[in-house]
Amino acid sequence: NGTVDKVVDGQLQELSLDLLITGSPLSKNLALLFQESAKDAGVEINIVQKKSSLMRSENFSTYNYDMAMTAIGQDAAPDDPYSRWHSDNAKPGTQNNSGYSNPRSDALIEKIRTTTDENERKHFYMQLQEEMHRDQPVIFLYSPLKKIIIRKSLDAQTTAKRPGYLANTFKAAS
Repeated sequence: NGTVDKVVDGQLQELSLDLLITGSPLSKNLALLFQESAKDAGVEINIVQKKSSLMRSENFSTYNYDMAMTAIGQDAAPDDPYSRWHSDNAKPGTQNNSGYSNPRSDALIEKIRTTTDENERKHFYMQLQEEMHRDQPVIFLYSPLKKIIIRKSLDAQTTAKRPGYLANTFKAAS
């Protein structure tokens, strides 16, 4: 029937995974695209719509799910990956929903948290990204990109994080 089969405990089973979504128009559209692509690879994806609060209490807090389509927000403050990616938080009821645990990533996260030199901290962020890329604890589908244009008569602090500038830093250029 086009779906990948495997013998598990002496029983032939098809590769079928549940994908949790919130039901927003964006999550529905992405889930359908993902389902279609997975079908081409022989994987059946069952889309399960649930409220975010139910996902957190019934699935994330107990690691009882196959896949979930969620969004990660960012603020203008320096990002602290500790709560979402450190092994200390790879337990039910924390923000480390994937249960990600890696001693090398932990060491980099700890360096990020204690390093005051911005360029050195950026280097540690890049190493953490490389480590997580190798591990693939989650699949990042996309990150919106926006171009920021600032008048030459204004001086503002820019950042690689969305929206591309730090709020309340605009001053008249000297």
